[in-house]
Amino acid sequence: SSKLTKITDGAVTFDGTGDNLEIADNADFEMGTDDFTIECFMYNREDTTQSVVTKYGDNVSNRSFWLGTLTSQRPSFYWYNGSNSYNIDGAAGTLPLNKWSHVVAQRTSGDIYLFVDGKVVASNTGANAAKSFNDLSEPVVIGSDSYSGGNDSPFEGIISNVRIVKGTGVYSTLGFTPPTTPLTNVTNTKLLCCQLNTSATEAAVIPTNGTGYTGNTSAITVTSANLNAGSDTNTV
Repeated sequence: SSKLTKITDGAVTFDGTGDNLEIADNADFEMGTDDFTIECFMYNREDTTQSVVTKYGDNVSNRSFWLGTLTSQRPSFYWYNGSNSYNIDGAAGTLPLNKWSHVVAQRTSGDIYLFVDGKVVASNTGANAAKSFNDLSEPVVIGSDSYSGGNDSPFEGIISNVRIVKGTGVYSTLGFTPPTTPLTNVTNTKLLCCQLNTSATEAAVIPTNGTGYTGNTSAITVTSANLNAGSDTNTV
C-alpha cells in the first residue's frame, strides 16, 4: 500500500539463515512488572516459528520475552517469570504472509495484549500477565534470538520501525487505527530503530546508562553480512 511507503523506508531484510540485529542488555529492557509496548512492522515470508523481537536465551530462566510468528500465520508473544513461561497467540490467519502488518505486544495495567493492525488478536487479563519478567543479561535480538542450541528460529522477511517503550502501554486496549507514518520517540521510548535507508546499525533512540539518546551509529550489532537496509525493500 502506498500509505506504508514512509513506514517501510529503511526497513531491514532478513533472509532466514542467521541474519539478526543485536542490542546489548540494558536496564531499559528489563520490564519487571512495568507496562510496556514492543512493536514493529513486519513483512513475513515464511509460515513457521520465527523470532522477531526477543530477549531469549537457552532456558526459561534465561528468557524475558519473545515476540514472533508461529505456523498457520499466527503471531505470538511469550513472557517468562522464573522457570515459568506464559504466552498469547493469535488465531490462524491473523498474520498473513507476504503482507506488511503492524504487530504490537503490550502490557497495560497488568494485562497483556497482542495486536495486529490495530486489532486485539489475543490477550491475557489474569494474574500471570502481571508477573515480573525475568531480569537477565541476554541482549535484545531483532530477527532471531540468543538460543545457542541451533534452534534460534531466524526470521525470513522484512522488519521496520522496531520500538520498545518501557513504562507505557501506548495503544488503546480496545483497538486502534494502525500508524501510517514512521513511529516516533514517544514518552518512555527505550529503542527505536530500523527506520533509516542509510544504515541498519543506526538507531534514533537506544539506551546508554539507562537514558535514551539519538544518532547512535554503532550501538547495534549486525550479525550477518547478508542483511541489508534501504528503501529497495519498498518494492515487495
